[in-house]
Amino acid sequence: MAADVREVLAELDEQLGERRHTGESSDRAATAVVDGRGTLVTLSLSEDVLRGPHPESLGTAIVRAVHAARESAGAAYDTSLRETFADEPPPPADEDFSQRSHVRPEESW
Repeated sequence: MAADVREVLAELDEQLGERRHTGESSDRAATAVVDGRGTLVTLSLSEDVLRGPHPESLGTAIVRAVHAARESAGAAYDTSLRETFADEPPPPADEDFSQRSHVRPEESW
């Protein structure tokens, strides 16, 4: 059963690597594209900002664009996991999970 889950997750990881998510800074100075894992693929900068009077603002714009793209990728990942395991969550690797757990079901906080 655990091997099946690993295979499904490996396939999902491969699909995530092929997806692209775009984020843009609020001032449109920077646009970032990440893959489904959140790895930066491309970064585009506005020529206006590069030539403008305040190029120091570019660092913040880059961070915001990458952050927005990664948020999009994270949301898509969460959705993919929910769709993949919609029927039930993946089982623990060991069928008798309660024997390995430090907290027993009868214990409460």
